[in-house]
Amino acid sequence: MSFFGRQKNIDAKACEWLMLTQERALNSEEQQAFSAWLAADQAHASSLQELENVWSGLGDLDSLAELRRDSAGDGSVLARINSFFSFDNFQVPQMAGGFAVVLLLATVLIAPQFKSDQNLQSFETAVSETLSLTLADGSKVTLGAYSQIDISFDDERRQVDLNRGQAFFEVSKDAARPFYVATKSAVVRVVGTRFDVRSDKDEIKVSVEEGIVEVVRKSSRTFPASSVGELPELKTLLAGQQVHVSPELMSEIMPIDSSALASWRDGRLVYHNARLSEVIADANRYYPGSITLGAQHLENLQVTTSYSVDQVDTMVSMLEQSLPLVVHRDSEGRILILPKH
Repeated sequence: MSFFGRQKNIDAKACEWLMLTQERALNSEEQQAFSAWLAADQAHASSLQELENVWSGLGDLDSLAELRRDSAGDGSVLARINSFFSFDNFQVPQMAGGFAVVLLLATVLIAPQFKSDQNLQSFETAVSETLSLTLADGSKVTLGAYSQIDISFDDERRQVDLNRGQAFFEVSKDAARPFYVATKSAVVRVVGTRFDVRSDKDEIKVSVEEGIVEVVRKSSRTFPASSVGELPELKTLLAGQQVHVSPELMSEIMPIDSSALASWRDGRLVYHNARLSEVIADANRYYPGSITLGAQHLENLQVTTSYSVDQVDTMVSMLEQSLPLVVHRDSEGRILILPKH
């Protein structure tokens, strides 16, 4: 790994520890991991010290452009961060202690960006196929039908990119190497837990069966300037909780039945007051033809149902009987769902 690549990883880890220590007191396991990380390399402590200086001294800066001028050419963390993106294109609102700026920098660094082709493994499933994987660290992944992931581990962190579909994760504990799941709209961070991530285009659903999961919403635009509310959101989920994320917003945390998270891995899909668009998107991952909603307003119809993954056709017929829908089928296996007039 190049010096610059190594330094980026160190800076990213320093950001993680800074944010965690500012948020709460470390537990004994975290404190041991933190102390070990600091003792492993003088560069670790130096990087953390520079970020702590940023944290305590940015409250009076009008913009990151000014910050860049102050730090240009000195080899500091901020100068290195400057290579990630241009600061001239936006302003950051003033906040006491510079929290908004540090949160912005931490989000940029913590969001997975380190994938290496040398360490990259890719897996995908076909329609109606599921796949069980055991990763190098002992973590397990159950990959749902018509899904695709990239896996990239290094000495500092563990990362899985869920590019399509659904996956259930059983993460082995390693406080020194957080586990990230990256999607188009959100980044999920854990140390050791059991949780489910479903990705449908830009819509993400994260559900926790056991442990604690942090979810950060990615902004759909380059970081804008107008208000603190436009900075990426973060929510912490506990067992039996779920959150929905899009590029524009993150839902409130909702309670769920944790036992229901196992249903799709057992070949059964279960929904309670779900959007019809979600039901159809999942059905398409198990159906050899195609199912299409013929009117946009149908997407938000509320559906409560359950069915076996090998009975998608039967489920569609049940929807036609219980909702104001008309189903049209052709000989090629295509299904079109229209509103009933």
